[in-house]
Amino acid sequence: MRALSPLTCLLVPVLSLAQPAADPGAATAPLNHPALPLPAAPLAPQPWREANEAVAAFPRGHADIVAWEARQRASAQAHEGHDHDHRTAPAKGQP
Repeated sequence: MRALSPLTCLLVPVLSLAQPAADPGAATAPLNHPALPLPAAPLAPQPWREANEAVAAFPRGHADIVAWEARQRASAQAHEGHDHDHRTAPAKGQP
């Protein structure tokens, strides 16, 4: 009798686990697809559309926004140590 090769010894356990193909005629449960709810009100504008419209307001588009953000960041860092409010301008004659 011929000895089994090492590869055959490794494949025998794997091949014993093989299962027959599924029966296409086997009974299955019917599919149940519930209806999606209808929206009660028109959908709100999508935020990405608003962002695209805001970018379109600048002549060079996104490049202008990036430059503006860089200026804002630099300005915020320059005024970081100050203790006064820049949002309102003082009246004439007041410090």
